[in-house]
Amino acid sequence: MRVALDVMGGDHAPVAVLEGALRAVDKGIATAEEILLVGDADRIRALLSERHRSDAFEIEHAPEVVEMHEDPLEAMRKKRRSSIACCVRMVAEGRARAVVTAGHTGAAVAAAAFGLKRLKGLKSVGLAVTFNGPTGPTTLVDVGANLKCQPVHLFQYGLMGDCFARATLGIARPRIGLLNIGSEDKKGNPLVRETHELYRRSDLNFIGNLEGQDVFGGVADVIVCEGFVGNVVLKVSEGLAEYLMGSVIRSLGSPESIHDAGEAQMYQRAVNAVRTVAARIDYAEYGGALLLGVEGLVVIGHGRSDAKAIASAIRTGKRFAESDVNRAITEGLARSGE
Repeated sequence: MRVALDVMGGDHAPVAVLEGALRAVDKGIATAEEILLVGDADRIRALLSERHRSDAFEIEHAPEVVEMHEDPLEAMRKKRRSSIACCVRMVAEGRARAVVTAGHTGAAVAAAAFGLKRLKGLKSVGLAVTFNGPTGPTTLVDVGANLKCQPVHLFQYGLMGDCFARATLGIARPRIGLLNIGSEDKKGNPLVRETHELYRRSDLNFIGNLEGQDVFGGVADVIVCEGFVGNVVLKVSEGLAEYLMGSVIRSLGSPESIHDAGEAQMYQRAVNAVRTVAARIDYAEYGGALLLGVEGLVVIGHGRSDAKAIASAIRTGKRFAESDVNRAITEGLARSGE
């Protein structure tokens, strides 16, 4: 199983991304032969040489990069030799099974939409993130791939989330909830009310509507929402984690003002505790967001991903591919008839 790694994607590319590939090899996550490095070949070779690494990486030259400020659709039309477009092409041609990128999320989704076929029977792809809840992993779908949803899209997101949770996370019968403004069946706009009815008639383990406070409550294994709402939830959770971390550190005062060993130890414990809590709601802990619904596997990490996060994304790409979740989704779609 081979991963096409977008070496040029991300705030700290190409250095952090390449170091992530090396970390993945050193930690036994993947062999060098299982990682296809995609990007500016001369820069990649120079960075490998600087680190005195002669690993057997194959390098695919891609001279263009999609910048974060660019319109994704326009970029895909104009930059056909970009690193993300090349990664997707490697999967389409069978030279890799998964794409890993920390670059432009919109560009990654657009490249996959242009370059990879949608799974049979699927109406729309969905971007899924998984984070640690109090009772185990929770997967949120969609967080930005589709901003114009129909009820069938939201139903299929739940079906894909169900298949993903079973195949990849080992959850035998995932609980599926629909994000809404109230828990009552008749709450919400026509989109969620019609979606609720689709779930009610299905054989999925649908537990009903969920409210915003339930997202991190561990009450569901899969939470479904339209892409606009999901992206807002994702960004709010990221901002909240950063705010909590900063607030706690500010309230503790400057570490330079601490001279007592006991106080210093308590300070460090408090900081570590907040970091642990913040990490639980960070989808990077699971390697990034997964694009569900295309004939290929796409993992999209944080733009600010460091080497550790890139190595984790490579692990996720391999695990995603080995679980054969796409076959499970296709079979689930055929059974549902939606």
